[in-house]
Amino acid sequence: MFKAGGEVRWFKDGNEIFPSKNILFQSDGRKRILVIKKAAKSHLGAYTCDCGTDKTTADLNIEGNTCSDPAPPSHLGQDSSIRPRPLPFFKTPPLSELPFIFSPSLITPFLSGDFLDILTCFGGGLIMSSPQSKARVIGLMRPLKDVTVTAGETATFECELSYEGIAVEWFLGGTKLEPSDRKLNSHSVSHSFVPSEPAVEFTKPLEDQTVEEEATATLECEVSREGAEVRWFRDGQEIRKTKKYEMIVDGRKRALVIHDCTLDDSRTYACDAKDFKTSCFLNVEPPHVEFTKPLHDFISRPQSQEVVEGEKAEFTCSVSKDTYEVKWLKDDKELEAGDKYQMVSDGKRRTLVIKNCEPKDEGGYVVMIGPTRASADLTVLGKPRVKSQKCHVELAKEGQEIVLNCEVNTDGAKAKWLKNEDTVFESSKYVMVQRDNVFSLRIKDAQKGDEANYSINLTNQRGEQAKSACNLTVKGQWSMVTVTAQITFLAITQEFTLTDCNWTGWQRHTTMNAYPKAEADWLYNNLSLPKDNIYTSADRTEYRLKDPMKSDEGRYKIIIKNKHGEGEAFINLDVIDVPDAPLNVIVGNVTKFGCTVSWETPESDGGSPITSYIIELRDRTSVKWSPVQVTKADELSAIVNDVIENKEYIFRVKAQNKAGVGKPSVASQPRPSPPLNLSWQDQNKSSVQLTWETPLRNGGSIITGYIVERCEEGSDKWLRCNARLCPDLFYKVSGLKYGAKYNYRVFAENAAGVSDPSNIIGPLLADDTHGEKDNAFTDGKVERKLILIPITGYPTPVAKWTCGEKELTTADERVFLMTKSTFTELVVTPSVRPDKGIYTLQLENDEKNKELLTVQHFLVQNSAPSAPKDFKVLEVTRQHVHLTWEAPEHDGGSPLTGYQVEKRDVSRKTWVKVQHQHLHSTLCVTGLTEGQWYAYRVRALNRLGASRVNFRLILVLIVYAEPPEIQLDAKLLAGLTAKAGSKIELPAEVKGKPEPRVKWTKADLVLKPDDRVSIDTKPGHSTVTVAKTKRDDSSTYIIEATNDSGRATATVDVNILGKTI
Repeated sequence: MFKAGGEVRWFKDGNEIFPSKNILFQSDGRKRILVIKKAAKSHLGAYTCDCGTDKTTADLNIEGNTCSDPAPPSHLGQDSSIRPRPLPFFKTPPLSELPFIFSPSLITPFLSGDFLDILTCFGGGLIMSSPQSKARVIGLMRPLKDVTVTAGETATFECELSYEGIAVEWFLGGTKLEPSDRKLNSHSVSHSFVPSEPAVEFTKPLEDQTVEEEATATLECEVSREGAEVRWFRDGQEIRKTKKYEMIVDGRKRALVIHDCTLDDSRTYACDAKDFKTSCFLNVEPPHVEFTKPLHDFISRPQSQEVVEGEKAEFTCSVSKDTYEVKWLKDDKELEAGDKYQMVSDGKRRTLVIKNCEPKDEGGYVVMIGPTRASADLTVLGKPRVKSQKCHVELAKEGQEIVLNCEVNTDGAKAKWLKNEDTVFESSKYVMVQRDNVFSLRIKDAQKGDEANYSINLTNQRGEQAKSACNLTVKGQWSMVTVTAQITFLAITQEFTLTDCNWTGWQRHTTMNAYPKAEADWLYNNLSLPKDNIYTSADRTEYRLKDPMKSDEGRYKIIIKNKHGEGEAFINLDVIDVPDAPLNVIVGNVTKFGCTVSWETPESDGGSPITSYIIELRDRTSVKWSPVQVTKADELSAIVNDVIENKEYIFRVKAQNKAGVGKPSVASQPRPSPPLNLSWQDQNKSSVQLTWETPLRNGGSIITGYIVERCEEGSDKWLRCNARLCPDLFYKVSGLKYGAKYNYRVFAENAAGVSDPSNIIGPLLADDTHGEKDNAFTDGKVERKLILIPITGYPTPVAKWTCGEKELTTADERVFLMTKSTFTELVVTPSVRPDKGIYTLQLENDEKNKELLTVQHFLVQNSAPSAPKDFKVLEVTRQHVHLTWEAPEHDGGSPLTGYQVEKRDVSRKTWVKVQHQHLHSTLCVTGLTEGQWYAYRVRALNRLGASRVNFRLILVLIVYAEPPEIQLDAKLLAGLTAKAGSKIELPAEVKGKPEPRVKWTKADLVLKPDDRVSIDTKPGHSTVTVAKTKRDDSSTYIIEATNDSGRATATVDVNILGKTI
């Protein structure tokens, strides 16, 4: 066969035959043998070997087992007693189609006996002879055949005689063979010579191999004999045939095929043939990409570079020979060495150095060796630089809007506006806008106080900075001014649409031709417009409309006239605003890959159809919103996949129309509710102290701080007071304008956004407390109580106020006194004590004109109550904290409405209400976390507000309390008996929270350590050890454990036997 592992089937006369007692199938390497024992006439026929794809056939002819005597050899002469016999033969036609190879070796066996004649048979190059001693016929049932074997294999020569008991001798090339390291077998009429098999060796060992991942590896070796059996091993573990491993036997070749190699297949593989072994290492590498057509003469190509403006750039390549000369080109022009470029040659390395890189140096660079080219790109990251700005502005008028513009040369820059080096924050006064690389600061309602030096600091992503500044002067002439150019909205056609909600001025002009100069009149709805906004010159007239609104839409009429006549024209104005915020943003279908965000359309589209929606998100730990997706106008939901698993995100949506992007929607996570009970105190001419309470709901996340705003009376523009979030529940507003009145409000902010505003207090006069002439209440809070008495006299009398027997002086912070020539006044600031009683005023001139005037005024003062008293903790358990307090000393002149209890995790700054308007002086607080510290405080409430906080802050550590429990060893429960002189131990497990205190007693006496007694007490257990026991140690031992939750005891009876030694 061509393949050692092939299977064959045997047929006789077309019928398949199977192994039996006299028919054997044998396989030796690529040979297939059919053996027929004791052949008979019935075995005659055509035999076929079928391998499935091919077949071969041979005929078997069997003759009788007698043979006639041949003519005797010449050296024996003629003898009548010797009969000639014919030579026996075994006719076997060759299987011409099978690749059997016979290479005869000459082996001559001699049959010895008492025969007088010579019997000769030729079979496969073997000659057999024997003298005849009896008159009986000797024949060969099966002659010898040629045998071809491989070195190391076993060669078997067989012949079958017609009778038993005939001794044989074997010869090799005339040399008689003797049994030694080779084996000779003789069996009755069948004689065989079997040389002993040598060990199988590897004629070609395994070799180390390296393959790529997912490839097929074939490990091959060659053995010294075809039929040799081998075993394969992987790091000492035998390999069996599977889908991954395939063992191939092809003649003397042995191969192991490993399919779909992985990095884990990098191991040592061995082929074992019993006495010999060969091994190799298989290295599996990740797949790598190679150029199918590499650049000739280049070992490595230059790589693209990215540098910052002003730095140097280097392109480096390697050539295959040191002698190669290269050329560097840019834009197909060869570069020359000089101040800008430097070419370096170091062995096989070639380097181009570009010094002091500028934006104009960007582009592709090429290196050439003859016709072979290699290229790389250079990117220059520019530093932030102001492209356009104006240094001085003087054309501004009070009440006008001013726009400061600054254009930079790079994307992604961040801007910070400053006024006289102080940071400017976004507010109703200042509006900051960015369009592409242009940053704008809009100053609304310009006043003299807005005159200053305005500057902008620009920072790019690498932290590099640039700065630009200008001076603003506010004068009397009205005009629209920007830093870069005057902003006007001009239209030549008869239709005009104002599409930017940030533009607060509209200017429309009409050119005309009239002589002498014509007068212009602008009309809207047949009503003349204010002359102050109309500007007419010899060839044009224009009308300027400040803060255009939707109500200003319509058809405008222009009439021009002079002494020769008049003319008219019409202009249509449409005002388009950005859309409102989308409604009801909902996040659903949340998976580790993303989520679905849906929303509803805004209440108003701003007068122009919505063109798209912008979805923004931010990490809960960040404050920066980033756009993540844009949808069409008819799509009200989107699937967001640009997220990271296990991170928490907040979403919001903006609508966009022709006018621009509208305000964002409410964040997908609820915002906090407004702060409560905003109140004030300590008002003076430049500052006021504000206090408030935490919101009822924090929106599901901690409140990060509060925003305080103020608004001057008569204006609707609210200004932010604190640049940074206020972490406390109070804030001092400073920088007030003396004599102005302000309203105040507060917002709470969490990760989702800013709450609605709190209650508004005010207007409050920015003045010292005596400046207020009315007894006013704001949201239930008492501002002041004032007594004003008209007086006369010269010189101005000295006023002395008393309440009962106590003289009132300004040493008391609550009291303010002021006396003028026409009046005297007393101001009492509210306190926790009600100011109730008869007030007496005494007036006195100098000693030359003494007069005494007494005025009695009964004043009843109501205020917030004083703080509760004796605030303390009655009980702390795992489930709750029991708080108690006593009623305040004063109710402020108004009955108490309840108490407000607050708690705070000590790791945070924000107080959270536990109970509001609680009617009792005790409270059980639940929902606590074990092992956490909490602080508590309480206020008293009446209709005028809350008291000050009780000065005692209760800090409580929540722990799990368990009463003590003692467990003794089971052997000690029935008592302990020991011999005198031995050592005893009394161990016990002690449990409880907090850790119990342990005490041992013996016969009502506390047991103390000495030279024989030791007590080892550790958390969880306690052991008493008594060494060299005596009869006196017999007693009842008691262990006692106590903690704040209870007490436990256990006893052990000890009996010591024998005499004390």
